Amino acid sequence: MPHSYTHHGNESAVIDRILHAAIGRLTGGTSPIGLSLAYLDWATHLAAESDITFVLTKGGHNAGIVSAPGQSERHYRIGIQSKNASYSDPETWFDTHQPIEGSWWPAWFSWLDSLAPEQGAPPPLDNAALGYPALEVAPGTYVHG
Repeated sequence: MPHSYTHHGNESAVIDRILHAAIGRLTGGTSPIGLSLAYLDWATHLAAESDITFVLTKGGHNAGIVSAPGQSERHYRIGIQSKNASYSDPETWFDTHQPIEGSWWPAWFSWLDSLAPEQGAPPPLDNAALGYPALEVAPGTYVHG
């Protein structure tokens, strides 16, 4: 390695930075884990023998998913593909599904309602008789450390 990269005997940190920069250039800045998760999701959907509802949000995992209604500069694309439909590559899917302004949450709520239209009371949280005793008083030590 050139001397300018290897100061203070920290060659491994320099190699790590060079490697991460190369990965960033190859993946367009998307993390390898993000790409792996997207590929796994894509492969799972291709293998599924059911209808598929796919939502693509603006803003990546954090901003896109946590984008509650009322956030400005957000949009999403949504598509439903029946289990008998032929494969659509990502570019074609993107080109044939126009952006919808706003949060994707209302579309998600509608999708959830279509799967379980009847809502009931949640089960009790502390049911020692069934083997599910409360572990501690809310909110719990994980909140207070």
